[in-house]
Amino acid sequence: MKYSREQRAESRKQDNDNNTPAVTDAEDGGGTVFFWREYEEPYGFLCHCAEQYMMYCKALVLATPGAETSVSSASAKSTASAKKVSTSQPDSRRDIVGKAQSDPSRSPDMIMAEQKPGRQKELARSVRFTPSQLKEWEKVKFDVVMQGSYYKYSQNGEMRDRLLATGDRELVEASPQDNVWGIGLAAEFAEMHRADWGSNLLGKALMTVEGEAEGRDGCC
Repeated sequence: MKYSREQRAESRKQDNDNNTPAVTDAEDGGGTVFFWREYEEPYGFLCHCAEQYMMYCKALVLATPGAETSVSSASAKSTASAKKVSTSQPDSRRDIVGKAQSDPSRSPDMIMAEQKPGRQKELARSVRFTPSQLKEWEKVKFDVVMQGSYYKYSQNGEMRDRLLATGDRELVEASPQDNVWGIGLAAEFAEMHRADWGSNLLGKALMTVEGEAEGRDGCC
């Protein structure tokens, strides 16, 4: 189910008014950790945005017809692109999307030059891809997000320690708007409808990264 901007704003307002935490009894050392929005404590840090990395890699994979793009090569190119981000006057939203549509090969660098997560996602979605290109993305998308999460937590000691502190608890993105990266349900309805959960790919990626970090004595 897709929500309008107004519906999302109203949902956020209700969350603030109700002050409903997106966690279970995980604060007490057990239970499933539900997270969704960055301002929700104590686990909002789990959803701090890594959209740019993911959208860049998606655009890189899908805007290169016939190319087998590995996650590691996409990562290396994303680092290089980040160093040459344009500092010129930004184009309008329509101009940016139009350029990506007219020349898909430009969209990866355009995503790296865009600071707003919503615009990054819009750029990645602005180009129509072939079934074979989409199939290629489906093959690598989990590894992309897992590697992006590894970079995210390994470069910040405090965030790494907070991730490790979740221990062996289940990490679940309780987004009612996303049943691929999340479970498609809000936290307050999640446990009673566990059979209806979506894929929770983001939660699984974070648990994988956390497990690898533990295996390296707490160091990513």
